[in-house]
Amino acid sequence: SPEAVAENAKKAAAAGVVGMNIEDGTKDPCRPLCDATLMEEKIAAVKKLNLPVLINARTDVYWLNADAPGSRLQTAVRRANRYRQAGADCIFIPRANDTGTIAGLRKDIPGPLNVLAGSHTPSLQILSELGIERISCGSAPFRAALSLVKKIGEDIITRGSFSHMTDGVLSYGEAADWISLHRNPKQNR
Repeated sequence: SPEAVAENAKKAAAAGVVGMNIEDGTKDPCRPLCDATLMEEKIAAVKKLNLPVLINARTDVYWLNADAPGSRLQTAVRRANRYRQAGADCIFIPRANDTGTIAGLRKDIPGPLNVLAGSHTPSLQILSELGIERISCGSAPFRAALSLVKKIGEDIITRGSFSHMTDGVLSYGEAADWISLHRNPKQNR
């Protein structure tokens, strides 16, 4: 409900969160997207709180393959513009990852756009040229790290080798220095 989203936004802001996604996916395969009016009400409820939090309104038209393939762009644009009018600071459209689609979204949606980086996403240079202001990595860095841990375990168990965890990795001292350098970036200016 809009009230529950607003209450969660208050708690998140109090904990120091500076940005949040409000998503229109429902997890219901028969009705993958919530009513756009409900999304607008959720965004407006958070906006009314005047919190120092960026509202990134996410439409899952592409993520959930909602609507017919030929209609997705128009559906995403229509929803995105409604969400911006309701007060969203940025629009997030995950899995819209080809240059033509991204260009179409950029052309018809005013304001900042966020895309999800993936194996088919155009390069950072192309995204910049298209006018994309925000790129999310999602769970990819975690999954990449987990994949490496899996390869390390397989390497040890099947080959008795430690090369996946030793070759081309930061030394203990380099890792400690990097962590120290990035622990408080304001101290390192």
